[in-house]
Amino acid sequence: MKPKNWPPGVEYLVGGMFKTYEDYLLSYIWQEKRENMLSTYPHCYFCKLKATEVHHKTYKRVTCEKSKDMLTICRGCHQKIHNGNN
Repeated sequence: MKPKNWPPGVEYLVGGMFKTYEDYLLSYIWQEKRENMLSTYPHCYFCKLKATEVHHKTYKRVTCEKSKDMLTICRGCHQKIHNGNN
């Protein structure tokens, strides 16, 4: 059974390891992926400012993401994406 509060389309892949999507984002697993992405792609995909966040382009492989599933972006562009202003 998929936990509550996971984004639409997320397949629950980790057999109960995380109760919520937020738990996953706070985990060392995500933090390591995030840091690897930010060091590899240090600039915002959209505006080229310094990237400070990593955005999931798809939730299809959450917890087993590939780099093509994510974008490094600045906070302003991330807010625009989630507000539908991209």
